[in-house]
Amino acid sequence: MIREDKSAQFIAELPRKQYLAMIRLGENRGIKETAEAVNVSRSTLYNWLRRDPRFIAALNKWRDINRHDVVLGWNAMTGRCLKVLDHALADNNARIALAVLDRVVAGRPGPTDPKVAAELLKTQRDGDIPAQPLSLPAPDEEKA
Repeated sequence: MIREDKSAQFIAELPRKQYLAMIRLGENRGIKETAEAVNVSRSTLYNWLRRDPRFIAALNKWRDINRHDVVLGWNAMTGRCLKVLDHALADNNARIALAVLDRVVAGRPGPTDPKVAAELLKTQRDGDIPAQPLSLPAPDEEKA
């Protein structure tokens, strides 16, 4: 039996500011840039990313829907990227190696169902699993 994916409806039901933030974060815009663009504080945006299961699910679903375009873009640049990465790793550039690994892990989608996201948030708060973002934001420009 095929289960209809209703998580996409949460995208349309987001308040306007959350919807705009979701689009910007889905485009890998930074936290600071996104917060300024949608006229909310960075702490509000972080709260949405860490405590709002509907926003988390909508952002993860948005990223999942748009993943195909990202993969096509990456495939087009793969040869050049691997060549640059190979040179950086040959120079023992640990920072680049860790950044690549971090992005590979970040590429995995989080929960796209608000109920699942809410359960994971509850489990993290109860201390059953280590706290970690359920949706990984784009790197902030301030972290250099």
